[in-house]
Amino acid sequence: MRHQVAAAGWLVACLLATSASAQQGTENGEWRSYAGDVWGTKYAPLDQITGDNFGELELAWRWRSADAHLLYETEVGHSLVSAETLFNLHDGYTYAMSMPGQFYRSQNPLGGFEEGPRLFNPSMRHAALLTRGETLYVFWTQAGEVPEHIKMSTIDLSGDWMTWSETDGIEVLRPDHAWEGADAPLEPSVRSTAYGHVNQLRDPAIIEDGGRVFLLYAVAGESGIAIAEVHLDD
Repeated sequence: MRHQVAAAGWLVACLLATSASAQQGTENGEWRSYAGDVWGTKYAPLDQITGDNFGELELAWRWRSADAHLLYETEVGHSLVSAETLFNLHDGYTYAMSMPGQFYRSQNPLGGFEEGPRLFNPSMRHAALLTRGETLYVFWTQAGEVPEHIKMSTIDLSGDWMTWSETDGIEVLRPDHAWEGADAPLEPSVRSTAYGHVNQLRDPAIIEDGGRVFLLYAVAGESGIAIAEVHLDD
């Protein structure tokens, strides 16, 4: 990282897709990966359901995603706030940030969130948050960049939340190794599933353990997971 942070990444999970010859579509209808297969095709080549019997289908079971969402109610409906981007200040509120950069807060962490400021830009993708005192560190990526890479911005939390603003993002990590996608063509990323081995880093997540800070991120699009230790400058 430059100026404020330092990190180096290590591959911690086997690559899920390594070539264009990897299977696309589920095998024998077995939905063994998130979004169906390692390519995220959400496709199963099954023929039991047809146009003739579709109207006879009934709900057999429902599975609630483990993504741990909070329900945010508005006058026009509901939206979901990712619980992985929650943080607390000393004002009795639980704060949350959803994509792209929309903040919410509630005095009940299980619901009743009110909408606050919207920061960053519409192309912001997923983010990970880390608080240190009255500073919020936001690790994020942006769809459309070449290559898509991990950035970091900071937000001063000391004032009224409607006056919060983010600093310009500084580059934290970009694909440097083949397993991170550095050997793939340089092309703009798109806001969708990453299909195959691409030159992109995505989906940052922060873990703190024993006083150390670790950044997990998706490599080569969504082909694997790597981890980097983060060192914040004083």
